[in-house]
Order: sequence, then structure tokens, then C-alpha cells
Amino acid sequence: MLETILNGIIKAGWVLGPLMLTSLVGWYLVFNRFFHLMKMEWSGLRKWQKLPRHLDQEKMILKLKAGEKKTVAGEALLSIYEVRNQGRIAMESMLDEVMKFKIPELETSLSTLAILASAAPLMGLLGTVSGIVRTFQVISAFGTGNQALMSDSISESLMATQNGLLVAFPLLLMHVVLSSKAKAIEDRTLAAAHSLINFYSPSTPRPYTSPSLQYR
Repeated sequence: MLETILNGIIKAGWVLGPLMLTSLVGWYLVFNRFFHLMKMEWSGLRKWQKLPRHLDQEKMILKLKAGEKKTVAGEALLSIYEVRNQGRIAMESMLDEVMKFKIPELETSLSTLAILASAAPLMGLLGTVSGIVRTFQVISAFGTGNQALMSDSISESLMATQNGLLVAFPLLLMHVVLSSKAKAIEDRTLAAAHSLINFYSPSTPRPYTSPSLQYR
């Protein structure tokens, strides 16, 4: 099994170098973004939303630790609390200001990861074309009698495509997972923030709606 995999890697040809570099950079971004999103998410948000009284929610906001204040939800809720006596417009403006900076921070490098995942199959295709060209060169030089050289060229074509897909699929899957995680943090934060704003300004309540492109 291992020998088969190693032979396949060797037969991929020159395109293996760019594919390995793409894979290394891509997985670095995956782990970097994963741990960053964990830091950006306030683990106590669900508990905060389940508290029966807003007075208890206020106490929980005031007891936020230094690290929790830097999370998306922690910073948004604390900012709203600080301007609660200035009216709905001030609270919504403060929420807009926080989310304007936090959402790009949530989505940092996700577009780069998508580009790398999209580029890997194209690199594999380039290796396939290179292998096919080499096959025709062998045929033109030796005819169809040298099956060993023809076999190597065809193997290079097929293995380049296979390795390109093997690099691309996991990166594309992780891009979907990380994008969904970032979107979930954004949606839960905005839902909690609008709930707090409606509590402090009940005269003109506005239901929460899923965010569109207003913060982008």
C-alpha cells in the first residue's frame, strides 16, 4: 500500500512540487484559522442567552474576562451595554462599528484557502497535459514499440490529476467547514446583540433578521 502511494507520488512528475507547496500552505491556513475562530467565539454565549432575566445577563457581561472581551460576541455585547442609556441609534451604531471590524477578521484567509483549493486541480491538469505531450514525443521518437516509456508518460498524466484532486478535496472541505463556523459566530452574535438592544429600547423593537452584506 505504502509502496503504491510512493510510486504514485514519484510518477506525478514535476507538478508534485507546486502541489506539495499548495497543500502545506493550505493546511497551515486551515489550522491557523481553526484556532483563531476558537479564540473569536465566546463559549459562554449560549449560557448567556438561556439566562431567564436580563439582570443576570448584565452581570455576566460585566464579569467577562480579558480574553472573552476580545471575542466577537463579548466585544459586541459589552459595547452595547456601555451605551445603553444613549438610545437605540447609539447602540445600533456601536454594534455596526464592532461588526465592521470583526467580520473581516472572522473571514481572514478564507478566500486564500478557497483559491488554493481551486488551484490544485488546475495544477494537476497542467501535469496531465505535460504527460500527454511527453507521450506524443515518445511516440514521435520511438514509435509505438517502446511501451515502457509510453507507460511512464501516461502514468505521469494520470497521477498528476489524481494528486491534484487529493490536495484539493480536503482543502475545499475545510474551507466549507471554516466558512460555516465563521458565519455561525456572526449570526449568533447579531442575534444576541439585537436581543439586548430590544431589551434596552423596547419602544421600537425590531426582530432579528439574518445579516446580509451590510457589514461587508
